[in-house]
Parts: sequence; structure tokens; C-alpha cells
Amino acid sequence: MVHSTMRNTLETLLNELYEGPANPNKTWVVSSQPGSGILGTLRGISAEQAKLVPQGLSHSIAEHIAHLHYSIDHALAAIRGDTPISDWKSSWNAGDFDECAWQRMQRNLREAQLRLRMDIHDRQNFEHFEMTAGFIAAVAHAAYHLGCVRQLAAIVRSQTAPASADVSSPRASGSRAHAASAAN
Repeated sequence: MVHSTMRNTLETLLNELYEGPANPNKTWVVSSQPGSGILGTLRGISAEQAKLVPQGLSHSIAEHIAHLHYSIDHALAAIRGDTPISDWKSSWNAGDFDECAWQRMQRNLREAQLRLRMDIHDRQNFEHFEMTAGFIAAVAHAAYHLGCVRQLAAIVRSQTAPASADVSSPRASGSRAHAASAAN
């Protein structure tokens, strides 16, 4: 019973963090909007937007995605019993990419998180401390990066939005600021 509860909990949380809520009327982490997970947040973000590092911040959306993908692959290797070499500094390297490669990065992240969820689904028990802690850490890690990606998405969308007459009015900028904070 404990093992199935752990399995279902991890699968539910990871699905919600990456894909968005399965049931918008009951969420644990994300907003009730469909697609409010990491992958849904990336919809509509262009390669050029994904490359932007807003002033005062240290990473772009694409770098967060590269890092998440690396961390999942690293975790799965450790779970298989391999001893992966950790190079967390280079895990942030998204490289140079075009629109096609940006779409591939997103597909690769989706596939990586599906492999992680499948590994969890296939587990018969969660008695090994390090493995279970690793799965729980993957949930916390995804939640952290979801917050980062959502904030970055709001910033880059506002920085790359076409100028309009309403943008300069104090009311419009206040509304935009409220909308960006409400997205969290």
C-alpha cells in the first residue's frame, strides 16, 4: 500500500509539474489552467525568446530546460546503478540553436520526464533511501524550475511584445505586473 501511494504521488506531481494539471479542479502545485506546467509554459516561446537572459538574472529559459534535461538523465543513470560523472556547470549550456532545435529541446525534455515517470511507474518498492530521495528531489527540482521558467516567460514575453499605445500608461503597466505575478 505504501509503495503504491508513493508511486502515485510521484507520478501525479511530476505529471502536473511538466504537463499541467490532469484535473484543473484539483491541483497540487500549478495553477488550474491547462498547460500550466513547464512544457505548457514553453508553448509560444520562440527560440529567440528562449535565448534571452533578462537583466539581473543568470540564465535563460533554454538554459533551464537544458539543465532539467541533464538532471533527469543524470538521475536515471544513478537509478540504473551507473555512476554518472556530474558536470553541473555545463548542464546549463543550451548552446546555439534555431527554432527547429528549440522545438527538439522541448521534445527531448518531454521524453526525458516521461522516462523518469515510467521508471517510477515500474517500481515495485521504494525501500531504497537514496533512490526514493532522488525521486522526491526530482519533484522539488522540477517545481523550482517551473517557477523560474514561468517568471522568465512572463519577462521575455513582455520584453518582446509589440509596442502599443496602452503599454506606456501606468494602468497598463500595473496590470501587466499584476498579471506576471499572478502567473505564479
